[in-house]
Amino acid sequence: MPYNTRNQKKAENANTLNPPERAESPHSNHEPSPPAPETSELETGRVSPSQTDRDSEPLSSWSPSPGRTPSPEPQDMNSAQSARSQNWQPWQDRALVDRVYALETHLAPHGHTAQAWATLADSLKDVTKGKLDKNGKACQERFKKVLAAHRQEKTRSLQKTGTNEEVTSHGEKLNEIVELLDDHKLRDKQRTEKARNKVNEEKKAGEEMRRSSMRGMVVRDTLTADLGELEGATGREKSGQRKSTKRKILGDSSYINISDDEGAQPARKPSKRMKGSVSDLLEMRRQEEDSALQDARAHADRQHKEQIGALTALTESVKNLESRTE
Repeated sequence: MPYNTRNQKKAENANTLNPPERAESPHSNHEPSPPAPETSELETGRVSPSQTDRDSEPLSSWSPSPGRTPSPEPQDMNSAQSARSQNWQPWQDRALVDRVYALETHLAPHGHTAQAWATLADSLKDVTKGKLDKNGKACQERFKKVLAAHRQEKTRSLQKTGTNEEVTSHGEKLNEIVELLDDHKLRDKQRTEKARNKVNEEKKAGEEMRRSSMRGMVVRDTLTADLGELEGATGREKSGQRKSTKRKILGDSSYINISDDEGAQPARKPSKRMKGSVSDLLEMRRQEEDSALQDARAHADRQHKEQIGALTALTESVKNLESRTE
């Protein structure tokens, strides 16, 4: 028998004695074999003994490796979470609004807002004896939410706890704060509008002056920009462009203004009181003149009588001399 045939028969005999295992069908009823038990890292030798020793040491004796920052202590973690926490209780909102109302933090000028809210946060912590520890930014953001809710008339929904007096006082303070904020914004808007109008008028006047300088002398009344009409104008700005005014004398000694400006209003006539004072003055002057005239007449009469008496005496003396000479 050849060698290859002999080996083939041996292989067939081996297969008949030890048949190969068949792959399990997905529909087979055999239960899967249980998984092999896991071995710990320590049993496999993958963890060094130094690491196990370090894990078994207490936290107080462990020091962080270089380049790592230790995790915060429980107390520090609570304070940090409190500073960043978004959950505010009703009494905290009332304390916040009370401090804002007292310190007027909402009216802080531009550039000092952050410092004002930081000061409020410190004051809030002192007033509450450390129970309300928030940073300035958190207080500012919470105040904005409380103010927005009050404008939407939702203050009562946020104040679920507290006495009626506390909630009522809280709402009254918010009302005053809203009024102050609205007035402050209105004044800022008015100041901005005035400044913008003045800048526009100055720009317009400058353009007119440049155009006029190119053409030579121009009539003043043809210029449309007048800085003197703006509120808060200086004396120099008011005197820079004056409108010409003409006067027409009427028969009753009153006058009116005739201006080149169509919107100019005529001057008012003298009042009755002024007319009465003038007539009284004229009457007084007339009486004084009559009195002086009478005095002058009396003086003239006296002089005339004296002259007649002197002439009569002279005539008598002449007659006496003539009679003596005869």
